Amino acid sequence: MTARVESGSLVDLVVERIEKAILLGEYPAGMKLSEQSLATELGVSRSPMREAFRRLEGKKLVVRRHNAGARVAEHSAKELREVLEIREALESYAARKAAENMTAEEKEALLQLVERQREYERQGLTADRNQSPEQDFHLFVIRGSKNDRLSDMLYGDLYYALRVLRYRSSSHAGRNRLAIEEHAVVAAAIAAGQPEVAEQAMRVHLRRSHENMLHAERGKA
Repeated sequence: MTARVESGSLVDLVVERIEKAILLGEYPAGMKLSEQSLATELGVSRSPMREAFRRLEGKKLVVRRHNAGARVAEHSAKELREVLEIREALESYAARKAAENMTAEEKEALLQLVERQREYERQGLTADRNQSPEQDFHLFVIRGSKNDRLSDMLYGDLYYALRVLRYRSSSHAGRNRLAIEEHAVVAAAIAAGQPEVAEQAMRVHLRRSHENMLHAERGKA
């Protein structure tokens, strides 16, 4: 993370830069973050850096403690299991509602998204390309549920922490390819208007993904 921030919305750019560093593991869980050092590194003043830290804290990527500064958020094994259990229940339901509520155009866009993910995989592009917000299969399904409260819960409280875990686990050999094919099964059920099939397919996919996530976290402990 060496390039300096020079233009655009400073706060947005700083947040994006730090978030990507956390996602890629350049800033591991528990690492102390120095506001002054990061401001100097990115070539910005302390003011946008403070606001960036506030936003990252809201995304649950950074934790700030009085007289202890800021650190990259870390979660206990118990907290991780609880988050994944909640995600499985809510996101499987989101797939059901997406099959019921997505328009024909949205369903076609979902199928095309899976094809783009396959193409990225064939080209050997990195996993974070597949998991950028505009290419995020899970976010597309959540929004397609047309349930605002459900979207707030998954996108707001859990989304960013889960992106970090998903990236780490997808970097394991072969997992990204298998996950995309599991996405294809879910997308096909949603496109066909089969709520029960979509819900079950998403549940199977999430359980496999979560098993991989937990294995990845145990491996770095």
